[in-house]
Amino acid sequence: MLGQGICDLPAVVDVAAAGLNFNGWLVPEEESDQAAADPAAAVKANRETLRSYVA
Repeated sequence: MLGQGICDLPAVVDVAAAGLNFNGWLVPEEESDQAAADPAAAVKANRETLRSYVA
């Protein structure tokens, strides 16, 4: 699930957003066992995680 791994996702979002010609879209992807078992719940949790990174 996003936010639970070793990747510093908030830092990635910050770097991408600060990049030259960034057009506003960033598509993170995860393929956890939880997402495979319950895709709808995984999408909801991941969306909430990403929303917590932006003001």
